[in-house]
Amino acid sequence: MHTIMFKFTLLLFVAVSATSFATSAYSNEYYLDPINGSINNDGSEKHPWPSLKEVIESNNIDSNRTITPYNKNQEELIPINVKGQIKPGSKLILRNGFHGDIEIKNIVNDKKITIVAEDGHVPIIGSLSIIGSKGWIFEGLTINNKASNLEILRNRTLVFIESHKWFGPSSDIVLDGNNIYSAESVELWSIDDWNTKAVSGLRSTGINIVVQNNTIKNVQFGITMEGKNSVIKKNKIINFSGDAIRVLGDDSTIDGNVIANAFKVDENHDDALQSWAPNKVVGVNNLVISNNYFFTDYNHPNKDLLSNFQGIGLFDGFYNNLRIENNLLFVNHWHAISVYGGNDVVIANNTVIDPFPDDEMVPWIKIRAHKSGKFGKNNNIINNIASKVIYNEEGVFYANNIELRADQYYNFFIDHVRYDFTPNRTSDAVDGGINLPEIIQSKYDISGNCRDNYPDVGAYEFRSRPIITPQY
Repeated sequence: MHTIMFKFTLLLFVAVSATSFATSAYSNEYYLDPINGSINNDGSEKHPWPSLKEVIESNNIDSNRTITPYNKNQEELIPINVKGQIKPGSKLILRNGFHGDIEIKNIVNDKKITIVAEDGHVPIIGSLSIIGSKGWIFEGLTINNKASNLEILRNRTLVFIESHKWFGPSSDIVLDGNNIYSAESVELWSIDDWNTKAVSGLRSTGINIVVQNNTIKNVQFGITMEGKNSVIKKNKIINFSGDAIRVLGDDSTIDGNVIANAFKVDENHDDALQSWAPNKVVGVNNLVISNNYFFTDYNHPNKDLLSNFQGIGLFDGFYNNLRIENNLLFVNHWHAISVYGGNDVVIANNTVIDPFPDDEMVPWIKIRAHKSGKFGKNNNIINNIASKVIYNEEGVFYANNIELRADQYYNFFIDHVRYDFTPNRTSDAVDGGINLPEIIQSKYDISGNCRDNYPDVGAYEFRSRPIITPQY
């Protein structure tokens, strides 16, 4: 088996210091240096403050807090630290060194405060807890567990965003371009290492949370989003022992992520992406799962522990107005895309590849009845490529799907050996899709290329070419 050859470049967003107040988009910029800084300095480039932890604990953030205990019918905010230098809209620029385990509790900003790595620096924090707070951006940081005692991590999770009963909701938080991991490498990890050393990447119960362009690696669970209006976009989640993504809140988008390598170390059934309905009556509404890559590198140095993880497993609906489009799944499990209980579901233009076609695991696409036995309505499986599509389910419309055997790959894809699953010129997928704009909303393929009036079947249009390089 060849090494998976996808490579997806992490865009690490780091801030370049403004040369003058007039050219800055921020009202105030301050520098933090845990090695050379002092809390008695003015926070300027030449006279920086110390670590982020010390600065937050110095009560120098002029902002607001909720009235406690929180009452959603009482929206009044109370000013805090009115003489503080750091105002909403400020930017804290972090330099090399360890900035501590960070807790932001009940600080509600009307304009976001940005915490960012200085260009060329690698600031490290041990963990990040955001509790009942609003309006924060974290960019270009390294977050890993520096504490010898894992109990300092809330729920054994490196980043925990919490809507709190006493302090109120957390909202409008952005994590962009951060490097989040339990350990630098898991190549030599045993099962015991995974179960004792691996911690989870990020969990959020907040609303309006954006997690994008991050690399999350060598973790138990990758990203768990329980609140509404979550955006999980263009992240790399590499090496996990639980589920890569869990999303439970309405109106959420999971787009353009790269997920690779699950490790079987316990009884958890590993999923690339899983959801369930916390409220069984209401279900989960308005999920979009698009343009994601799911795969396993079977030449991983620790390949004996690799798990044949499930792809998109949505088993406990109902799922209402669900869209699963333009995903590539290279998975050795029956449940490539499985939805149990849905209304107004669209599964369109996905490509499912079986890495081991000779074994009994035939990855499929299906929409089934809810576990209660109740069937959904207005569901669609259209323009997909898979080893198997489960047909004849009540309430499902099927059109222009291609069931493809492994011995057909040579004549179907441009170069499946090198993991280029673009259909070749003579493939039945080219112009083989059905154009139903009232059902299929995406006008682009997984690579961002525009689909024409005669769309191809699967995740790629013929003229698009995925990026193929020797590493991911």
